Amino acid sequence: MTSQTPRNISNEEELAKQVLTRFYNLSAGFQFSKATDVLKLKTSVSLGPPWTNFLSPLLLLAASENIYYSLTYLEFRWIRKDHLFNMYGQVFSDLNEALKKFKAHEAVSGSNLVFFESLIWQTGLLVGFRSELVSMYRALAASRGSPAYLEFIKHLSTIKKQISVGVNHTLLENVKTNVIMEVSILHDLFRAQISISQYNFLDATLTLYKSKTELDKWAKIYTQLAGGESRLPKTGVVPWIHKFHASLHSKMTFYFYPILNKNETKLGGTMKSFSSKLTVDYHAL
Repeated sequence: MTSQTPRNISNEEELAKQVLTRFYNLSAGFQFSKATDVLKLKTSVSLGPPWTNFLSPLLLLAASENIYYSLTYLEFRWIRKDHLFNMYGQVFSDLNEALKKFKAHEAVSGSNLVFFESLIWQTGLLVGFRSELVSMYRALAASRGSPAYLEFIKHLSTIKKQISVGVNHTLLENVKTNVIMEVSILHDLFRAQISISQYNFLDATLTLYKSKTELDKWAKIYTQLAGGESRLPKTGVVPWIHKFHASLHSKMTFYFYPILNKNETKLGGTMKSFSSKLTVDYHAL
């Protein structure tokens, strides 16, 4: 964002900035109920137009994100319905309307609202990317044979690049981190899945190690956002990614057991102790 000359900031702008900062930080910590409460506080409700035009779709966004991260939209009764798609679509449409209201207000009042306008625009970008991820998870859940991992990998690479370039607002930093971590880890896990199926020991090992490092890094990030308390959701996207990694780790150990067994001293232990830490020891079966 370009630097601007200092100016007097209205009380409404300052209050709106405080409310939005709190909302996005709580959302990044998966605390969507608290994020919603922030928007319903008397101080938040007291904000008039154009602020209400922005805060209103954020209520629906928090509800949408809660459904997304819980993966409840993949339940049998919802898998063939576009409920979550429609929710994100409504958020995107409302954010576009809010942006128009801000520009109109700026033209009449002479105020500089670029900070909020860019926040609205970039939030809309993230909503669009989220819809694409919903499509991917639905495709995974609905696949009958081998999922199209190569297509997923290409699509995830594109999303990551677009987010890295298009989202740079200070209030979106933590939310952006969550999306990039999710996309990056999924990319590596899908790549590891392909490498294992192709008996590519080196690539499978490296990508699984990288994804585990990023999973641990992500855990530290959202724990820090939650004030030092672990806020890992019990069900949903994040636990599923952890389970996916654990599953691939077990599968890799089974596929490459002879190689690992031959080099167990280099691994810093025995295969027996190493296998005991696996979610499923396929070799023992």
